[in-house]
Amino acid sequence: MPRRKKDSDELVELVHHPHEAESAESLAKKLGVKLEGMSLALLWAPDGFAARIGIEEGNFDTDLSIGTYDLVLLFTASRVLLREFFPIAVQRLEPNGRIWIFCPRKMDGQRSDLGIDDVQSFAESLDLIESSRTRIEEVWSGIKFKKGIVAANKNAEVTSTIAPYSISVISSIPITHDPVGKKEVEI
Repeated sequence: MPRRKKDSDELVELVHHPHEAESAESLAKKLGVKLEGMSLALLWAPDGFAARIGIEEGNFDTDLSIGTYDLVLLFTASRVLLREFFPIAVQRLEPNGRIWIFCPRKMDGQRSDLGIDDVQSFAESLDLIESSRTRIEEVWSGIKFKKGIVAANKNAEVTSTIAPYSISVISSIPITHDPVGKKEVEI
């Protein structure tokens, strides 16, 4: 019986230009990957991607099983997969952790129900803040997110959204709502 390829494998086979590939060091730096001292998860990455960014087998997780992560790289061509695993991956991030979500770029012959705007909208619903965008070859577009104030710590104190001269006056007031007003937060 033939092996079912992952969505990411199929998309990589559609367009692959080795002459346009970035060096492992350059790509790892762009993505924020550190070779030592970082807890890293690669979810549904194309075959060979870990080696391409200089990470050896065994130095990353592929199923969110080791606890919390400094960096998560999630590749998907499916809204269903995004909606199911993106919130779980966000919950597993360290408070200052980052998550890259990669989805296929719009191309002829592409089979995907997911676009970069869908990723952005869903991330906003999870109180994530976009911090960077990139592409990998001609196949993948990615957005890097970090946790918003509320998502990082539900009992956070107001510090970063107030002018520096007034922080000492209100720094002990806990956040009881989303500063943008999108949702209530339990304390």
